[in-house]
Amino acid sequence: MNLPGLRAEAESVLGDPIVPHGSEHRSIRGLRILMAEPDDHADQHLGEAEAITILEHRRIHAVFITDDSKVSKHTNVPCVMTWDLLGIGLVRGIIEPERVRQIRTKLLQVRRVHLAHIRDETQFERWIEEKLLSRRG
Repeated sequence: MNLPGLRAEAESVLGDPIVPHGSEHRSIRGLRILMAEPDDHADQHLGEAEAITILEHRRIHAVFITDDSKVSKHTNVPCVMTWDLLGIGLVRGIIEPERVRQIRTKLLQVRRVHLAHIRDETQFERWIEEKLLSRRG
């Protein structure tokens, strides 16, 4: 996925990556199995399982941002959906609607949009309009 400037922006906010160590690997695999559906690829949900395991094992106080609505069922780490975060950005004027449309287009291209109201063009535009109305009111 090519979102110009995203990597540099993320690195400036997020810092160095955190990688799993030792016994965390076993816990990651166990959580990934719990999160998986029968037909899922062996690596599906692995990133979420890795992040959640590291946050829990190391007692890192964080909010987990995800596009997988099932993650919150498997952790006590607070989870926020990616689209909720973008919606907040629209309401607060931090991100403009055209940029959100660009993100949606890119994520649709790589099949990373799982919410019906975001996939559907009409519902998506209605969602944007609701956020913009909240900004004004």
